[in-house]
Amino acid sequence: MHNDYVDIKKRYPLKWYLQYPIEAALAIPLMKLLQLVPMNFNSWLAGKALRLFGPLHPVYKLTMKNLEHALPELKGQHRQIALDSFESFGRVAGEMIRGYEFNRNIDKYVVEVIGTENLQAMKDAGKGGIFCVPHMGNWEIMAAWLAKQFNIVTFYRRANNPYMEKVFQKARNEMAGSMVYLPKGQDTMKPLMEHLLKGWYWGAMCDQRLDEGIAVPFFGQEAMTTPLPASLHLKYDLPIQVLTCKRLPGWKVRFSIRVSPLLEVPRTGDYKADQIAVMTAVNKALEHDIRLCPGQYFWQHNRWNLRRKKK
Repeated sequence: MHNDYVDIKKRYPLKWYLQYPIEAALAIPLMKLLQLVPMNFNSWLAGKALRLFGPLHPVYKLTMKNLEHALPELKGQHRQIALDSFESFGRVAGEMIRGYEFNRNIDKYVVEVIGTENLQAMKDAGKGGIFCVPHMGNWEIMAAWLAKQFNIVTFYRRANNPYMEKVFQKARNEMAGSMVYLPKGQDTMKPLMEHLLKGWYWGAMCDQRLDEGIAVPFFGQEAMTTPLPASLHLKYDLPIQVLTCKRLPGWKVRFSIRVSPLLEVPRTGDYKADQIAVMTAVNKALEHDIRLCPGQYFWQHNRWNLRRKKK
């Protein structure tokens, strides 16, 4: 048993012995049942359900705060964007039930790629690299698509529920094939570096808050951001590229992927300043694509730590 679960078992015995088994007993049969349903319907149904019930969840308030913080110029559209965001996330969840289809027939779902010449530039660099991807569209299909073309390593967070973690691990392996998933934790850096030094590529979800990170502008507001992509870029000269996934209109599961040019940021010799400059460029590229379809971004994350801030 992993140490994370030993800690949960000691601290939350009621969850461990009662809540988690009940959750799994309800969720696993439902997921197996929904696997019999076509992906398009699962996606549509889950999206509409979350659009309907999402505003009833406490995270709706945080979603609206984030939008007020990041997109004040779109004040009249905040509720619509929030509803679209809930629906988008619901569709992602619905699609993951049959995520193995992404691995089997990726071209059926990724029907457009913008910037193929930029992707070729990453391949031509020939020394591994870093793909920075936001929680937009369906980031999981982005992983499956990348894994068809590169040796990809990425991080993931273990589920608190150990029974569901086994289900999620199986789903990830079926969806992304050869991609290597490393659980977040203190022991993650060594295997990450082993893969990168062999010429692998890191799929980095770098749009989440990291309290131990560095303050970098994101939508015009300082946000605590992981410095790791910049650190690896500066130390090992690994190229960085931003990729985004956009859901195409309609109820069918269809996506467009946009590949930005390789990041080019002049170095000053001041390591900390260069770190901030690189991650500022990453955030700027992410922000550009998110602004094109803000309703497909995951605004429910506490990116600016607004839950703790008083008005």
